[in-house]
Amino acid sequence: MKIVLLGITGSGKSTIAQKLADRFGIDVVEADDEVIRLNNDLWPKDEKIIDKYFQVTSDKVFTMDNVLYVISWLSKKRIKQFASNGFKIIELHADIKELLKRKIQRDNPTKNEISRFKENSNGYYEVVFDDEIKPLISLSLDTTTINPEDVFKKITKALNQNGH
Repeated sequence: MKIVLLGITGSGKSTIAQKLADRFGIDVVEADDEVIRLNNDLWPKDEKIIDKYFQVTSDKVFTMDNVLYVISWLSKKRIKQFASNGFKIIELHADIKELLKRKIQRDNPTKNEISRFKENSNGYYEVVFDDEIKPLISLSLDTTTINPEDVFKKITKALNQNGH
């Protein structure tokens, strides 16, 4: 089973990933954790380094057969590559107000971080809701008002219908 769990920060990826890993017995690769690991346990300040480590991690995931790849951002090109390599792409999103509420509760971000988050959110939605990309996504869920257990059930049902 090869799955990409794609979702903007605060959409519930990490919570759902753990439940899916337990249910299906698959390895989880969290892109953010890998970036930190590759950068001596620190989050890089340089966007180019972050992009490089995301690339390294994505390349590693391509070689794996039984994997759940958890990531908050993929380019259109990368989504196409994962889809054409047999990955089921599950996408999680939520209303920006709800995402901000979750982010503030979890991270206590600065005003600059909130501003950057809003910009990144716009870019994320432009990619995942693109007419060329939407058909490549196996399941897209709005987690604004759905609790994690129901999100998990919907994903499990979709994966079981696809023969997993």
